[in-house]
Amino acid sequence: MSQSAVVHARIDPETKAATEKVLDALGITPTEAIRLFYRQIAIRKSFPLELHVSNKLAASAPEKTTPV
Repeated sequence: MSQSAVVHARIDPETKAATEKVLDALGITPTEAIRLFYRQIAIRKSFPLELHVSNKLAASAPEKTTPV
């Protein structure tokens, strides 16, 4: 790859450590995991994971209002 772009992200240290432990067990670097994630988004033209919000979390979230 002759050109590259840089993606910067901040993540809490506990999540980073736990994630890197799993990636290490899979033999994947964090950079490879991010590249795979981005490629899947590009290929599918949508988010590649199914997201769920728990009822408890949804109940505590503020309601969205439409601006008038």
